[in-house]
Amino acid sequence: MFHSKPARLTLVLLLISGFYSVLMAQEIYHPLNFRNSLKKGIRTMNGLPGPNYWQNSSDYTIDVKFNPETRLVSAKAVITYQNNSKDTLRKIVLRNYPDFYRKDAMRDYYASDKDEGDGLILDS
Repeated sequence: MFHSKPARLTLVLLLISGFYSVLMAQEIYHPLNFRNSLKKGIRTMNGLPGPNYWQNSSDYTIDVKFNPETRLVSAKAVITYQNNSKDTLRKIVLRNYPDFYRKDAMRDYYASDKDEGDGLILDS
């Protein structure tokens, strides 16, 4: 049907442009959480913060004392937490991760007996 080179080239270019048009007409997939952030104005299409973006913050003041004779570390901390969201915080969770030097702590390597202690103790 298309015996000349210009006619075949034209057909190939038309097919390529047709496939390209179909590919470009398809919407790019966005994960559900990203689509929800777009709807809420938390993120913009390029992923940058949107007009409704917020971020909570906290400031720490920590006073630490160490007694070399008893090897006891004590501290007092004041944490100021700034809630910038529209939601009311019903609780704040503080995570105290396992103490490496607690007597019954599981470890991947050796710790001296003299370094072991009672672990983290919270007074208040």
